[in-house]
Amino acid sequence: MFDLKVSRITALLFGWLACSFVLANVHQMTTIADIDYRGTHELAGTISFSVDGNDFTSDPIHFPVYVRFRLESGVVLSETLVAPAPDPALHRPYYLAAFITDPPTATINMPPDAISLVRWKSGENEFWIRVNTPSDEWIDDSGVLQPPTWNKHVQFRIGISGAQSTAELAALYAVGKANRPSNGDVDGVPASTELWVDASSSILTLFPDPDSELAFYSLATDGQTVGVETAEHSFQIRMGDATSANLSGDDVIARAFALGRSVPALGPKGLTFLLIGFMVLGWFRARQNRISRSTDASS
Repeated sequence: MFDLKVSRITALLFGWLACSFVLANVHQMTTIADIDYRGTHELAGTISFSVDGNDFTSDPIHFPVYVRFRLESGVVLSETLVAPAPDPALHRPYYLAAFITDPPTATINMPPDAISLVRWKSGENEFWIRVNTPSDEWIDDSGVLQPPTWNKHVQFRIGISGAQSTAELAALYAVGKANRPSNGDVDGVPASTELWVDASSSILTLFPDPDSELAFYSLATDGQTVGVETAEHSFQIRMGDATSANLSGDDVIARAFALGRSVPALGPKGLTFLLIGFMVLGWFRARQNRISRSTDASS
């Protein structure tokens, strides 16, 4: 009976794990930075993506795939990396380098413009990437073209400098495991995708309060999405239909502190407690001094 129960639990556990891997085909992994909760130019963490399924499969009607990343808590971008352009011919995206590390026999089979950063405008609370090449044949393993799988992940990163991107990818690119030597602009120059944000009008609170975390929400939509590259304002973008691409995992890129601030960050309630604390400390020290003087006089 005990062995039967263990077998059932084991089967359920493996079933749950299998479902997790099937459903979570684009994993988001972040680093978390400390930012000033009302800073105007704060560096948030990084976001790494690991694709282990055919999430961006070819669909001639609804391709390419757009992915929107929306910052929460009233935080906005503080730099423009890729501006919209009314004339699509003048649009200048960044291109994100994709790479594979295992197995040793696998190489990357993606053009250098397969994944692009197509909108990143100061003052907006969202940025966009566009997947330009279907994932059906992203990998070449011993001459067999195939999509990413559970043991053959294709990865890419944002939130890093151009120099760091080059340091991480140049060697992989040299042996065919990356489609670009770095994240770069349309001229091939290494480009920074560091996440600089403006929290001056945010509703972030101070760590360890739960509302001190800067999170983002990601959503993949199909090629019916209009205006990402051309609309002057993000509210003018018309969203297409949601795709089957499932992005999940980490969603926090910063925690808010009162960096470079002291008493003003406490607010009225905090100031009251601080004042009471100073009064109690003053009373305690005065009492200790009186006791010390009494002891000296009696001796």
